[in-house]
Amino acid sequence: MNDQQLKAYSTLDASIGFRVPGVAGLKNTVLAANFNNLTKGKYLSSVLGGAGNAVPVKGVNGTPLAASNLSYTLASPFAWSISLSTNF
Repeated sequence: MNDQQLKAYSTLDASIGFRVPGVAGLKNTVLAANFNNLTKGKYLSSVLGGAGNAVPVKGVNGTPLAASNLSYTLASPFAWSISLSTNF
């Protein structure tokens, strides 16, 4: 029924990378670091549930539709990753 809403949120993310000279026959090698949610903001990232309605409603011809249990996913407060890519 789409009767759930999440508050709006913003995150601050950053990436940095550099090209590494060819080594051992590898070409176009790039080393990169990615940082997500630098401000460590806390927010709900998604709603998961069964039937999709959080409150009881009346359906077609007045048939009652029971509410379903919903789960809320808390987003990661901070995350980072490193990647290495190359061609050969």
